[in-house]
Amino acid sequence: SSHGLRSAVVSANGMWTAQVNRDFNQRVLSAVPKQHGSFELYVAAARLRRSCAAHLQIYSGSVVDAVKELHPRVVACPCLPGLQNLGYGAQGAIRAAAGAKFESALRLVPTPLPEAAAVLVPGGQLAPKVAMTVTSLPLRVILAFDPDPHAERTFLLELHRGLLAVARSAGERSLAMPTLGTGGQGM
Repeated sequence: SSHGLRSAVVSANGMWTAQVNRDFNQRVLSAVPKQHGSFELYVAAARLRRSCAAHLQIYSGSVVDAVKELHPRVVACPCLPGLQNLGYGAQGAIRAAAGAKFESALRLVPTPLPEAAAVLVPGGQLAPKVAMTVTSLPLRVILAFDPDPHAERTFLLELHRGLLAVARSAGERSLAMPTLGTGGQGM
């Protein structure tokens, strides 16, 4: 019966957890809410892998070059909470390519932005929109007396979830994103 099969699957959670670890990575377990069973987690991870393979493209090189070639609707731009233009790295390249209209629109954004925030701004000459994304580590992580080894990973997960949520809530489905947190933050 289907009830018997379901009971057998649910009781095999240990096996499914091991399967997730083998096929997808232990980190998947920390990224999924605890109420999901191991079988459901495995199915979700398999769907995610298929979706990423079909819709995710890794571009080696400048994010500005990727935007010119791929024409995404949104470009993620790493920034500090005060939106200061540091003039180097991905932020410097994106801001230079977006131009004066982008900088004018950016001046209208209230600062400081909260940690891991993402705010959509008209993208000037670069793309329809730029998502200014706060990548600076929170002080609680930097100054922790007894640092949590997972704090940076948790912060990066929150940052990327927030960025994708902002793009999705604006109805956008294409995003160019440099590696966030790997430059000045060194994560």
